[in-house]
Amino acid sequence: MDVELEKLVEAGKLSTKSAGQLEKLKPGTFCLHKSWGFGRVREWNLLLNQIVIDFATKKSHSMQAQYAAENLTPLAPEHFLVRKATDLASIKNLVRQNPVALVQNILESLDG
Repeated sequence: MDVELEKLVEAGKLSTKSAGQLEKLKPGTFCLHKSWGFGRVREWNLLLNQIVIDFATKKSHSMQAQYAAENLTPLAPEHFLVRKATDLASIKNLVRQNPVALVQNILESLDG
């Protein structure tokens, strides 16, 4: 576990479970929120106990670490939305060359 997260757990500002969830939400990773949708973790400011997320409609949105851990769903690199954000050219290529694989990826990303 990240040293800064361990310090927050030891100080009682974060549960072990939440720290484990935040470990999956390191800067540069992508996530989903029920209201704000798809976003990218921009930075951790654990000194202030905050995570900064760039959502499409809310850039540089700060969240308390505990709230972020409980309400953000980390996305795997192979998730359709992550692939679309990081490698749009390959998605466009799949549309032309293998649309079945693209639909399969979308369905897998959305748990069927």
